[in-house]
Amino acid sequence: NNNDDLHTEYENYNNTSATYDDFRRPIGVKFFQDAFNKNAKSRGMTLSEMKFLDAGCGTGTHMSEFGHQFQSVTGLEFNDGMISQAERKGLHVRQGSICDMNMFKDHEFDIAITTQVLHHLVDISIDDTESRFVNIVAACNEVSRCINENGCWIISRSFLKQFSHTHTHTHTHTHT
Repeated sequence: NNNDDLHTEYENYNNTSATYDDFRRPIGVKFFQDAFNKNAKSRGMTLSEMKFLDAGCGTGTHMSEFGHQFQSVTGLEFNDGMISQAERKGLHVRQGSICDMNMFKDHEFDIAITTQVLHHLVDISIDDTESRFVNIVAACNEVSRCINENGCWIISRSFLKQFSHTHTHTHTHTHT
């Protein structure tokens, strides 16, 4: 699979990154905050002791919303234009793919989020269902590797049809 093709199927983010924040706001803010607090409490920690990763951070809207609460905040983004916008906000973003996060150590983060990313990783040109989702499996393996024991990875996802209906489903998974 060519990651460039996967990341441009929905829109050309190099072109739209300059105005991306004009039309999009962080979604699920209360849900995320509650999940962060619950995870910290269950571990006997405060958020200010925790390291946060936004895997597929785009322009960093969620990092900007939550980042001040954490010990460290790191974004991972594939697209140059999105990285440029996030860096203009003073955010720390590493370039790379969620499918291969070798720039991060095992168990480096306490909390990770991935919002509106996974649908980009499905290769609809492949007929075999298992092969179609190989990139999602790789992403799950990589983020799970980077979260420490009892860490939290929150995934917010959507499908193409949902973009016009403002429907979002969010699922929380605690890695143990």
